[in-house]
Amino acid sequence: MDHLPPPQQPLHNTPKTSLLTRANYDHQLDGFIGYPERQKWSARTADDWRKVFRSRKPDFLAFL
Repeated sequence: MDHLPPPQQPLHNTPKTSLLTRANYDHQLDGFIGYPERQKWSARTADDWRKVFRSRKPDFLAFL
C-alpha cells in the first residue's frame, strides 16, 4: 500500500510485505471500528484469543 510518499534519499531500502487479505474492505457506513465484527472477529476470552493466535490460520493472518 503506497499511501505515503517515499523519502527522497532513504537510508535503507523499503521492506517488501505481502498482501494476505482474502476479502476487500466492505466500505460499510459503520466504518473501520465495526469491521472486525462484520468479519466475525468479535469479543473473546483471553484464552480463546491465545488459541486463535497460536493456530496461525490463514484467515486470521489475512485479517491482521
